[in-house]
Formats: sequence, structure tokens, C-alpha cells
Amino acid sequence: MSGNIHTHTLFFFSNEYKRRRLARRYQKNPHIVQGNDAYSKFVKWFVLEPIEILALPKTARTQKIRQVNSRRNESFYRNAVVLALCAVGLQASYLTWGVLQERLITIDYNGEKFQSSQFLVFSNRTIAFCVAVFINTFITKSNRFAPFHKYAFASFSNIMSSWCQYEALKYVSFPTQVVSKSSKLIPVMIVGKILADKTYKKYEYVVAGIISLGVIVFTLSQETSKKKAAGDDTAFGGILLLLGYITFDSFTSQWQGKVFKDYQVSPYQMMLGVNFFSATCTLLSLSLSGELTSALAFISSHPSCLRHIIMLSVCGATGQLFIFYTIKRFGPLVFTMIMTTRQLVSIILSCFIYSHTINDQGYVGAVIVFAALGYRIKRRHDDSKKKKNVSTTTATTTTTEGSGGGTRTIYTSVPTTGKY
Repeated sequence: MSGNIHTHTLFFFSNEYKRRRLARRYQKNPHIVQGNDAYSKFVKWFVLEPIEILALPKTARTQKIRQVNSRRNESFYRNAVVLALCAVGLQASYLTWGVLQERLITIDYNGEKFQSSQFLVFSNRTIAFCVAVFINTFITKSNRFAPFHKYAFASFSNIMSSWCQYEALKYVSFPTQVVSKSSKLIPVMIVGKILADKTYKKYEYVVAGIISLGVIVFTLSQETSKKKAAGDDTAFGGILLLLGYITFDSFTSQWQGKVFKDYQVSPYQMMLGVNFFSATCTLLSLSLSGELTSALAFISSHPSCLRHIIMLSVCGATGQLFIFYTIKRFGPLVFTMIMTTRQLVSIILSCFIYSHTINDQGYVGAVIVFAALGYRIKRRHDDSKKKKNVSTTTATTTTTEGSGGGTRTIYTSVPTTGKY
């Protein structure tokens, strides 16, 4: 795994170095992109900002983006229905994906097991990339584009967060894992404030903390005695890896949200760009380690394995469609809330399906989470009503006599201010 992450890191930084060199060359000689040759097209596509964005001063860029974002002023209930569908889609996709992954890793194929988890990542990213290419080519065509290198940052941070998470499992205890996975809401808000200058209301920080607490209480209540065995301790290195996991994971969704906001790209463009870099990195790593050859040889010897890999990858690609759409429409914080509560929902479903029991501590944790979510929904509903009332402009006409014997008409109106 360490060798794989070295390959990913080398690919990312060499890619970023090449981009910076191209950008410096363009600053010195802008004429290099005026031709129709392959090199000029590559620089335009990979390095440069869209012309319509560059032509505006920075203050005007922000104003233009806000105007685009404000065009869609849909009702609270419509957004609530769409959000519920996104949440159900995310839950269904990744719960199914988890079941299929466990089946693929644990099932025997004529006495042998498929060992290459990295090949599964590669197949997942490749199929997701192909789906995104198909959608962008034949279904939806956007006239807005982001410099292609922008997608590399989200890809790299996603790879790093996964690596930190898997490595941390070797050094931390089960309760520490639960706390780290359930406490990403506030770090996401902090990264959003630093990266995109986002502002959150005070109650949103409180709700994020309460949801995290509720998920921690519920999940720890399901801890089995075998996970309390001796030697299940937490090392300092494991804590550092968990901090890396939380930081990179928070950066990923916030960076994607920033690209959505700055360039107004579609979720399918984001899916295409991120998966291009992820698939390329993983293919390079598989080739250098020799794992690609062994994985293909296993599939050749056990053709039924290919069907399971394709099913897993299609399910993962479907989940990505929901991920990018949710981040674009509702923001990184709402997406993180859905994924944080996914752990709680999966355990509850497991209890119903397999007749497992939930103890009193588990019920307390579930009540805390759903109460916090209910409170946040109520506050958002109240805010939307206030915004609607404030944005309704009322005009009154007052007639006064001027100094020359004439009249002048004064229009007074309520300012359309307020923040949702």
C-alpha cells in the first residue's frame, strides 16, 4: 500500500509541476495557445481558465457566480423532496456496494479468493469515467468548463484520505475509529471556511456537534466484546493518520464544491475529471507493482469473478452520480451529514433484517441524531419562509408638493435582503 501511495503522490506532483511550467510559459508568451495544433489545444484544456471567467475582474466573477446560483429559486418542499431522493440514492448505492464488495472479497472461486482490492478501485473508477464520458457526450452538453487540472486535487485528496484511513486501522482502537468517522462535520465546515470563505450560522455548528455525538453514542453501543480485546490500543501515529484522513476527506468535498461554484460545471463533468485522474493513477500503480497482471490472470481463470466486479463498479458509479449531484446542489456539509448518518442507518437496517437487538444506549444515540436533524430541517424551513417574506418587495407611492408648485413621486420599498 505504501508503494502505491508513493506512485499516486509522484503522479500528482509531477502533473502539478508540468501545469505550472505551462502556465508560466503562457504568461511569457500568450500566443502559444492561439493555434489549432494539439499542443495549443492541450494548454487551453488543461491549464487555462475559461475565457469568459478570465475576462471579468475578481469582484465581477463572484457577482456573476452569485447571479447564476440565484437563478434557481425553488421552494423549500421541492428541495426537501430532491434531498430525500439523494439521501435514499446514496444510502442504497453504498449499502449495496458494501455488500457486493464483502461478497467479492470473501467468496471462493474454485478454492481461491480475489486479493487485489486496488484493482477493484481501478475498475470502479474506470467504469465511472466511461459512464461520465457517455453522459457528457450523448445526454448533457455543458457550455461551461473548468481547467482540467482542477479535478486532480479532488482525486489526489480522495486517494490520500483512503490511504490514511486504511493505514490508521492498524494503529487505533475501535472506539477511536468510530469517533473519527463520526466527527467529520465540523472539520468540513472549518475547511469550507478556509478554502471557500463560507459562513455558517451558529446553530449549524451546534447541530453538527450533536449529530456527531449521537452517531458516536449509537455506534459504540453496538461494539462487541471481541473488539475490546487486549492489544486494541491507540498509538500516536494512528492519531496522526486519522487527522490526515479527516483533513483530506474534508478537503475533497469542499474542493469539489468550490469548483462547482467557481465554474458552474455539471456533476457529470466533475465525475469525468476526478475519475480520469483516479483511474490513471491507479492503473500506473497497478502496472508498476505487477498487481495488474495477477488480477487479470485471476479473472481469466475465473470468469464468473468478472460479473461480480462489473456489478460492484456499476453500483459505485451510480453512487458517484448521487455524490456529485448532492454536493453541487446542496453543498459539502449536507452531503457529509448524509454520509455520517449512513453508518447509523446501516446498523438499524441490519438489526431489522437479521433480528439484532439495539440496547438503550443505541436508542439514545439514534434519538439524538434524528432530533438534531429534525431541528436543522425546521430551522432551514423557517429561514426559507423568512427569506420569501423579506424578498417580497412592496412598493408604496407618496405624493408631495415640490417648491415649484409641482409634485414629485417617491417610491419606497422593502430591501430584498436576507440570507438563506
